[in-house]
Amino acid sequence: MTQSLYKTLFVALPLMLSSQAFAQDPTWFEVEIYVFKQQSDTQEDWSDAIPDMSVRNGQDLITDLVINSQSNLADALEPCTAADWATDPDRCSSDWNQPFAKPDMPPVLPVTIVAPESDDLNADSTASVITEASPDTIEPSNETPQDSITVVSDNMPNEADQAPLVLRDSELQFTDMIGSIEQNMGVEGLLHMGWRQGVYPRFQAKPFSLIAGNDLSQEWTKEGLPRQDVESAEQLVPQFEFLTSHLDSDNSDPLWELQGSLNIYLDHYLFIETNLVLREPGIRQAKMVSNELVNADKSPLTDAMNKTSEESNVTLEPIPQAFLYNIPFKQNKRIRSREIHYMDHPKLGVIIQIRRMAQPGEVNPAD
Repeated sequence: MTQSLYKTLFVALPLMLSSQAFAQDPTWFEVEIYVFKQQSDTQEDWSDAIPDMSVRNGQDLITDLVINSQSNLADALEPCTAADWATDPDRCSSDWNQPFAKPDMPPVLPVTIVAPESDDLNADSTASVITEASPDTIEPSNETPQDSITVVSDNMPNEADQAPLVLRDSELQFTDMIGSIEQNMGVEGLLHMGWRQGVYPRFQAKPFSLIAGNDLSQEWTKEGLPRQDVESAEQLVPQFEFLTSHLDSDNSDPLWELQGSLNIYLDHYLFIETNLVLREPGIRQAKMVSNELVNADKSPLTDAMNKTSEESNVTLEPIPQAFLYNIPFKQNKRIRSREIHYMDHPKLGVIIQIRRMAQPGEVNPAD
């Protein structure tokens, strides 16, 4: 009986400890990020590989905010004036009852992404204590120094496991610094935003999907080729459409200038993991079949296409070709809270700060 009980405890105890670890509430932090592109004299030869930038199991804070702002703008544009209603009420009534189509994403995203301001931002604000703990520790502090008391807005989490909250424009702190940075020649802002989030261990952390800049899908395929060239090739040689059938012929999906993910996780210390690409037009040396590989009527040799270049004596000549490069920005960096960190790259710059904040339910009156 005793041995059976020991065996049961031996099996159950690790499971109990594991479930407690999974149930541990996350530590909330406030995040602010600024991403900009910069001109560089780098001679680095970027790869023409096309990475998969889809973010699996990620969190998208940008798309809904941008679309909602578009929806609000559409709602604000009344289809009829007062005079229209007086002269043609039937048409106006019909237009009024038509549901508004959900707007698409704009071709150019705003640089600053913020949550809408609240009309009563400070109406019900309470004084919450934000402790000045050692920046590289993760344990909450019980100290409440008088100079750490800050009035916070209603844009605060109520539950430890709730979804992240995007900062409002009035809550961003990089504005002055960004103004100074953008005075430098060759610097162009792509994304400035912030949010409040619970930070989890790496195996629980969900990355944030980031997009910014221009939608390049009208000019380029996702394979990096000029869309006009692909369409011209399909029209010129329709019988060989199978050669371009694997290419992206649908430009309905956006192809953002900046795309990727940002992951913030806890492993005794805070870590930032970036996986971004900057899409930038350039010239690559493409391998093309020489002019010898044509029939008298200038149509491709179908029998040679089924052989290797060596078997058919085909020569491949490098020629310049317009190409949309996916320039990678992948870094993993340990950081300290409250410090402003700069992540450098020949083409991109990322400035990020992770700030301690009052935890959900952690409200103390200012004495």
